[in-house]
Amino acid sequence: CPNGTRAATQFACPPGTYAPTGGLERLDQCTACEPGRYCDATGMTAPRAQCSGGHYCLRSATVPAPAEGFANGYIGSLTLGCGGNCSGDSSPDARWRGLAALNLTAGSNTSLAALPTTGDVCPRGHFCVPGSASPQQCPPGTFNPSFGSDSLADCQACLAGYYCPNASIAFPTHRCPPGFFCPSGRVTPEHRCGPGTVCPLGSAEPVPCPPGEFEDRNGSSVCQACPAGRWCGPGTVVPVICPQGYVCGLRTALPNATACPAGTFSNATGLNSTAECAPCSPGTFCSRPALTAPEGPCAAGHYCTLGSATPTPALNASVAAVGTCAAPTLFGAPHGLGLAPVPEGGLCPAGAYCPSGSAAPQLCPPGTQSNATGNTAPSDCAPCSAGMHCPARGTVAPTLPCPAGFFCPGAQVTGTENACPLGSSCPLGSSAPTPCSAGTFANATALPACFPCPPGFGCVSGVSEPSPCLPGYVCPLGSLNTSAVPCQPGTFSSRAGLSALSQCDLCPAGSFCGGKALTAPSGPC
Repeated sequence: CPNGTRAATQFACPPGTYAPTGGLERLDQCTACEPGRYCDATGMTAPRAQCSGGHYCLRSATVPAPAEGFANGYIGSLTLGCGGNCSGDSSPDARWRGLAALNLTAGSNTSLAALPTTGDVCPRGHFCVPGSASPQQCPPGTFNPSFGSDSLADCQACLAGYYCPNASIAFPTHRCPPGFFCPSGRVTPEHRCGPGTVCPLGSAEPVPCPPGEFEDRNGSSVCQACPAGRWCGPGTVVPVICPQGYVCGLRTALPNATACPAGTFSNATGLNSTAECAPCSPGTFCSRPALTAPEGPCAAGHYCTLGSATPTPALNASVAAVGTCAAPTLFGAPHGLGLAPVPEGGLCPAGAYCPSGSAAPQLCPPGTQSNATGNTAPSDCAPCSAGMHCPARGTVAPTLPCPAGFFCPGAQVTGTENACPLGSSCPLGSSAPTPCSAGTFANATALPACFPCPPGFGCVSGVSEPSPCLPGYVCPLGSLNTSAVPCQPGTFSSRAGLSALSQCDLCPAGSFCGGKALTAPSGPC
């Protein structure tokens, strides 16, 4: 009531103020409505009530739910105290600081002209219970993206994969650093990833290492590649050595991902390439992958070279005569006989035999032959043909006749085992001695032909020595017997071994020789 006031209620204290006592003389003696309360009428003697939840009331509030800045686009609500570059995360929203204490009013400071003067909607990152004089900060480990929150329960736990180190955060922006994982509600990144897992940037929980990788350290953000010779399943801490029969290259995820192929095996662990698988041993076969030892012996009638994938290789090899000079060959055959190399092996070739477990054909021995394939034993090699000899191993068909002067009944190696006997001849390729024909003889062994019976002798069939011609007879060259030609009438001969009729004696005077082959005159005249 200034001087000249005509009535006790002529000048009322305005909204936003009250007068708890009388006797005021000036308007500025009206008491500003306390922070957290509002005075919505003139002439009030006390504040009306508490500020509404979800809002805060500065000094001199005139409504229960101020919304000055909010209605004005929330001007300045995120600028005061942070240089106009507040993120709502680590920098505080300080628009209300000191307003109640300073009792700021619009226009009192040009830098604050657009700020709320009596209150506002509760800002993000805060909550305002009924009667709030200023927003209360959501605590570290929480955030609040909404305006007008009226309870601590409106502050949400920091998102998984983030941490919220400060109060009054509107949105989480601190991603969990590499090597750590952050469940919801984290204030700091305190959980380090353990072995077998990794935590890349922003991890909400540990991530198991994928197949083919491992991690044996704490706090890793990237798994290590599984080394060659080892395999790594999901979440591997220590790589596992590759098992027998398999190989494990770099980043192998399964123990049986790559098997040693057919034709190979491995009884070793830790292989990193199929090139390290051992070829199946000669004489054995490996028909399946992932073997730790050969399956078994090569089948009889076949031979298995290094790395055979079947017990019955089907490829045929051949034995080829290439001369008589000794020469090294694949199977060590002498006399230039050998076999051409065949991958994996093959059907046992002609000229050889292959018992079970053969690493190479065994050549038929000298003195034998075979033109059949698939032989399994030495007994399958037949004796060399009669009239021929087989000096080399691995003979398919004999080509060398028995030498002259010798005979070959069969199974001969050199051809000189059997010399032709006395009284016989053995021409080239003889399978048996040929008795000398009548008129010939053989008085030595190993003769290719018989000699003609000499004059004065007779030779019946198969004789080794000529016999003297009988008295009364003559035996010219090649006589078939000892009485080949009789002395003629008028002659006689008491001597043996005559070779011509002229050698017969004339019948003496006083005697007569009346017949042939006489050994003495027939009588006196």
